[in-house]
Amino acid sequence: MKASAIGFFSFAYPEQKMKERIDHALNNLKLQGIEINFCGYVIDHDESSQIKAKEKLNSSSYDSDCLILIISSWIESPPVIRVISDQTHLPILLWSLSAYRTDAGLIAPAGAAGATGLNFILKVFGAKHISLYDEVDKESKFKEAAEFVRFSHALKVLKNSRVASIGYSDMNLYSLMYDGTLIKKFTGIHVDNLDLYDIYAAMEKVTKKEINNFIENFLSKVQVVNKLKNQDLETLAKSFIAVNNIIQDKNYKGITLKCVLGMSKWFNFSPCMLESLIGDEVETICECDVYGMINQLIIKELTGTKATFLEFYEFYENSILMGACGFAPLGVCNTKKMLVQGHDWGQAGGIMNVSELNTSDKITLTKLYTVNGQMHLHCLKGSSKIPELWQEDGWDGKGPKMPSLEIFIDEDLKEFQEYIAGQHYIVCFGDFYELLKRYCKFSGIRFNEHKNIDFSYK
Repeated sequence: MKASAIGFFSFAYPEQKMKERIDHALNNLKLQGIEINFCGYVIDHDESSQIKAKEKLNSSSYDSDCLILIISSWIESPPVIRVISDQTHLPILLWSLSAYRTDAGLIAPAGAAGATGLNFILKVFGAKHISLYDEVDKESKFKEAAEFVRFSHALKVLKNSRVASIGYSDMNLYSLMYDGTLIKKFTGIHVDNLDLYDIYAAMEKVTKKEINNFIENFLSKVQVVNKLKNQDLETLAKSFIAVNNIIQDKNYKGITLKCVLGMSKWFNFSPCMLESLIGDEVETICECDVYGMINQLIIKELTGTKATFLEFYEFYENSILMGACGFAPLGVCNTKKMLVQGHDWGQAGGIMNVSELNTSDKITLTKLYTVNGQMHLHCLKGSSKIPELWQEDGWDGKGPKMPSLEIFIDEDLKEFQEYIAGQHYIVCFGDFYELLKRYCKFSGIRFNEHKNIDFSYK
């Protein structure tokens, strides 16, 4: 992770002291693992310092994740804008250093005055930025500054990511249709659309030795509930190896498969276990839910944590039963070994993950969707617990047979029901509400504006 940085101060303040304050901030950033491309000290009445910093910034910022403006004292805003005007496409951190104490009392170089004078101006000129103000007698906020660099790095990674949908709009559900142009516009992520024949062709190349090695390794790592069919194990082996090769070949960061009208229909194989295994390598979701896959990838890059989709099954008075039909990456399961069983629902064969999911007293529930040419994120906070014993109608034996959670949201449940934007929502463990709000600000995505959508828009 790398940031371009410039230190700013006024000619009226002690130059050496101002530089030392800037250096101290940069050194603390470096200790947080941030690489710094320092473009110089800028003094508001020194034209030569401004020209030198601008030249270095323009020639060296191409590989930086963001731009850090360290405001050491009062600074006039025109010199700052003059220096950074060609690089305002980068995420910007406006960092104001605080006063310090001596025997003479509190010494205030008025960095807050310079930064507050810039805050609104940066918005007017179209820059995407946050303002960070150090506080008197408190540790400098270099950790928060480092987090912003990591956030900016995630933005950059996302804008250069590729994902794939194998098939399109499973079950012809409207909520599973997607606009690749809008996805690219708002997130930078490119979606490849592949056909089921791509999997079939790749599966035909898998050797018997590869199949046997996979099955042996798979059975050593899972706990089997019932006897698995040899045909299902072979199909799982061939399809996993084939899809994994496609992922590696194209460097995909996410993949989604057509399930009900795809592999289940044409391969007689529900791909629940296939996707559960792939989901530990890249972001994966069922039923060609491209927006859900993108949603998961955003969370992964921003937080480093694993997210998974769940869909609505039942509503209680104060909570929601949410589950996924035999799908869950091991990373979100409350077990060291995945609990698996043969698929015994519907007409297709296959293997299912029937493990319990992790729970948390803090979860974030999100839904990425588009309407009227805009991308939106519906975001809620809540908590979760293991649900009561239950099963989907049509299964034999005792439940639960689905990875599932009982979820409690921190909002009025009846109001939430009115604004639900689809059957799939993404669950991640932890409170990432503010981080996702910041992401939407920097990406142009509408954050929790579901109450203001005009569905009659023309």
